[in-house]
Amino acid sequence: MTSMEFDLKSPPGAVSPNPALITVFNTLQMAGLVLLLVVFLTARLAPTVKRSPAWYNIIIAWIISSSSSLLLMGQQTGRMPPFGLCLLQSMLIYAAPAMYDTSTLSDNRH
Repeated sequence: MTSMEFDLKSPPGAVSPNPALITVFNTLQMAGLVLLLVVFLTARLAPTVKRSPAWYNIIIAWIISSSSSLLLMGQQTGRMPPFGLCLLQSMLIYAAPAMYDTSTLSDNRH
């Protein structure tokens, strides 16, 4: 079996995905992304708002996190999404805790 071949049978006792919960998850992630972008753009474009570079780093880290959770939006049920897209999303999601820690430490040191 190659890495591109998958056994599509669910394990015993597996529960099928709930589309309502998937919609709630996607909606919350999208709302978080939009609000983070609003906060970022407001701080960046307003001439009177002064923020440290570390603050921008933290906001950008959370924007990347929200974006990575939305890569497979609309493909959570049904056919398998492309392998490369799944790999990219898993890399971003598993790297997120280290990204948060690094951006927070840079804020504390600034």
